[in-house]
Amino acid sequence: MAAGTNYDDFAQAYADENESSLLNAFYERPAMLQMAGEVAGRRILDIGCGSGPLAHELMARGALVSGFDASQGMIDLARARLGEGADLQVANLGGAAALRCGLL
Repeated sequence: MAAGTNYDDFAQAYADENESSLLNAFYERPAMLQMAGEVAGRRILDIGCGSGPLAHELMARGALVSGFDASQGMIDLARARLGEGADLQVANLGGAAALRCGLL
């Protein structure tokens, strides 16, 4: 997340746009799913998961997905989509959670 940007303030509006926008819904997300290939049984980390549309698709294909996002608002939306048992965390890519995940 860029300095000074707070996705919590517009999380729902961003999620709504992401669901149906030409770029996300018809280009980026389908391309990511195609590149991922067969994911059943694989563990996938969704960095910057937002409201969880990609995580949802990956889970529907049998992947075990963990997601994190810097915005609590986005994680709240993802949890509503993916369920209370979803492995979701509020974390900044440069923060302690990334270190625990071995990303840094």
